[in-house]
Amino acid sequence: MKIVFCGVVDLLKEEKSHTPGGSSEKTDGRLKTIENDNEIMKANTEVLKKNYDNLKNKVCTNEKKMEDNGDQVRKISEKLKHWKMTRIS
Repeated sequence: MKIVFCGVVDLLKEEKSHTPGGSSEKTDGRLKTIENDNEIMKANTEVLKKNYDNLKNKVCTNEKKMEDNGDQVRKISEKLKHWKMTRIS
């Protein structure tokens, strides 16, 4: 998306330079709007990256907890089996 917006900005700047008499207000307005939108998109992208990284870290943490819980369940199961075997004997 960034490339597309930069391309549009470049096209408008080029259009502005080829406009007879210098520049037109219409082109200036479009250029400012697109540059503003581009800045907003950059800020939103940074927020999305931060949120993605936070979620990824939470998922990794939860996966680690699940592995630890799986190990605990396995150990408890082994103890129960051992306890049942000794009790039956």
